[in-house]
Amino acid sequence: MSKAYAIDTSLFVRLLTGRPIEEAERVLNKMLTLQKSGHKFLVSSMVIGETYIAVQHHYGLNKKEVRGAILDLLTSGLTTAFDGSEVSDILRSNTGAGLMDRLIALQGQKFQLTTLTLDRKMASLANCEKL
Repeated sequence: MSKAYAIDTSLFVRLLTGRPIEEAERVLNKMLTLQKSGHKFLVSSMVIGETYIAVQHHYGLNKKEVRGAILDLLTSGLTTAFDGSEVSDILRSNTGAGLMDRLIALQGQKFQLTTLTLDRKMASLANCEKL
């Protein structure tokens, strides 16, 4: 019987960066083995956001590079975003509100909520309002 797993930031960062090498290879090999048995791996918006910040800070990549790498990993067939293709659209967007704001807004939208903010750019997103 196949099972879906949620993966945390530590795994997602290893997959994204390939570092540390031994651990990243172990994680990838184990996940590929599980995938061959029909298992799926889901990534929450919180993990995506944490990874976005951590990889910039710890690995020195710029925002565009990190967005592209995350998008590549989410469309590789190994992992899928909990929030679906909207996350891919967010990762491709590079104007207006930032990635974290867009992920927060998407979470609110998924629960049919309006997200309140003090940020002008975030307030321009669907289902967001400036307080």
